[in-house]
Amino acid sequence: MSQPTKFSKLQIVLHWGVLLLFLGSFFSHEAMKDSWRDLMRNGTTDGSIGTQVHVIVGIVILALAIWRLALRHTKPQPAEVGSGLQALLAKVVKIGLYVVMLVLPLSGMAAWFGGVRDAGEVHEVMFNLGLLLLGLHVAAALFHQFVLKDNLMARMKLR
Repeated sequence: MSQPTKFSKLQIVLHWGVLLLFLGSFFSHEAMKDSWRDLMRNGTTDGSIGTQVHVIVGIVILALAIWRLALRHTKPQPAEVGSGLQALLAKVVKIGLYVVMLVLPLSGMAAWFGGVRDAGEVHEVMFNLGLLLLGLHVAAALFHQFVLKDNLMARMKLR
């Protein structure tokens, strides 16, 4: 079987879907923080829509991340690009993003459903790490597209 030049349609949909969900998580995190504070202080929360969205989105991100990892091991992947330090950095960021997609929702669930305060701290750190890694991932994609002009982003287009 030859190596594909782009990711499968399912992989592309999952990639962009997780991004949209991550944005939903970002925009609902203040409501979640308020509910978390209430829960820790009073042992109860109002269960706002923002909190419910945040919890559901996190669980869906975890499920999609597991699905994405399974696909990485069952579907042929396009060849890695770059070499040396560039390839190493790409691999570190990619692994980091997968770790965040798994640990972020797991720590959030441990905190919210299990009341584990330390898990809430891990969740906050992972959220910030996720933003950093996402920024690096986007910057690298734009660098490839507009500086190296290697059309790398075509691998993640549906058409």
